[in-house]
Amino acid sequence: MHHDAAHTSKMVGLIVAIAVLLAVAALFIFGSASGIHAELTGNALHVKGPMFEESVALSDIASLELQQDVAYGSRTWGADFVSLKTGNFQNAAFGAYRCAVYSKPRSCIVVRHSGGTLVFNLKTDEDTQAFFQQLQDALQ
Repeated sequence: MHHDAAHTSKMVGLIVAIAVLLAVAALFIFGSASGIHAELTGNALHVKGPMFEESVALSDIASLELQQDVAYGSRTWGADFVSLKTGNFQNAAFGAYRCAVYSKPRSCIVVRHSGGTLVFNLKTDEDTQAFFQQLQDALQ
């Protein structure tokens, strides 16, 4: 009887381990597939991504820059998938900041606002540059 209980316990452990592995794999696949989205609605900038959401009132934006080849630094909380990074990061240029970037594009938008710094980009450099222009126009 003891042998059956040990066998059952091992099977339950194996099933739980497989379920956890599948959940982690799904998170990575979903995280990379869902992507980063930015939009201007009303008087605010909204940026969303896997495990990330940030809204900044346009009136709170102190400065706006389009930068190239940023060293994003280290993640202090969030996700660091192969193709994108989201969450709280820290580097020498920005200090502690909020980040939602794809790894491949060279450009990103840096928004300094009353609540800190937000750095984000879109799937391509062209999309990032076009959204930067929209954001600049909205601030004027």
